[in-house]
Amino acid sequence: MYAVVSAERTQIPIGSVMRIPGSWEDYCELRDSRGNGSIPRIKYQNGEVLLMSPLQSARSMAVEKKSAEHLFVQY
Repeated sequence: MYAVVSAERTQIPIGSVMRIPGSWEDYCELRDSRGNGSIPRIKYQNGEVLLMSPLQSARSMAVEKKSAEHLFVQY
């Protein structure tokens, strides 16, 4: 999967961290373009915009756990 970073869309591969040179204004524009979503995480630090995408969300892990519970047999 390729990374896409623009004012209209921000998409980075799962488990990625991207460090992009940028200003506070760049950070604010990316943050605002994300809307109510929380992924990717966006941080600003010392002239860089950091974009972070988690490996797996807690919600999807819980769904996988529930779907795998039937595989275990209790003795």
